[in-house]
Amino acid sequence: MFFKLPKGEIVLIDGGPASAGERVVSYLKKSGVKKIDLLIATHPHEDHMGGLISVLDSIPVSKVWDSGHNIGTITQIKFLERVKMSKSRFEIVRAGFTERIGDVKIEVIPPAFPQNNANNSSIITHVSWKNMSFLLMGDAEHKDRRTIDRYPRSTVLKLAHHGSRNGTTRSLLQKVKPRMAVVSYEENNSFGHPHKEVLKLLQEFNVKLYSTVEGNIVIESNGENYSVNYAVEEQGIIDMIKSVLDIFFKW
Repeated sequence: MFFKLPKGEIVLIDGGPASAGERVVSYLKKSGVKKIDLLIATHPHEDHMGGLISVLDSIPVSKVWDSGHNIGTITQIKFLERVKMSKSRFEIVRAGFTERIGDVKIEVIPPAFPQNNANNSSIITHVSWKNMSFLLMGDAEHKDRRTIDRYPRSTVLKLAHHGSRNGTTRSLLQKVKPRMAVVSYEENNSFGHPHKEVLKLLQEFNVKLYSTVEGNIVIESNGENYSVNYAVEEQGIIDMIKSVLDIFFKW
């Protein structure tokens, strides 16, 4: 997820697998990004953290947020090495972490209890600006009501764990009340994402779903109203509003 904030600050959340790294870097540079103000690695699985290694090798990063969950994979080891080499400010975020960048507030939503696996240790962020807000769930699989009660109402919900049934529940939708949702997954994946139960729930709650299988999702907002479009990369040429990331929010 790539946020371009109102005054041009850049926030990058995850970077896909290592195979996507060069493509992510290419897009960022074509968009005129010379520095990333905040980079968030939601959790250490390769399909979220791998592409960030190329980003750290190519673009200066002021600050890095990490979940602190250690699985000891080669990808995670390389990522932490690159962070150290980059001399970025490194923070393992905990309950209550909040970053304000201009008028934009980025808040970490903690689980009710310590989590013992990488998915449930994902950094869940709530990004808010004026009347617009985004709840970004990483790969969280939380079902505990005491965790869900911590989630604020949000305009946009990024579905947890690629649309898995154990990430998006009735109680979560009742609490968050999103107007729209976005989901990132690989077409015909072996996990069956997004699960039919989730699609049915979204329909029941009248939540419009946008999927990266249909194209890259572009959300533009002035803080009060927003528009949503799909952008498609054509012949290797990417317009300023087109994205090669899973989800691109341009404000």
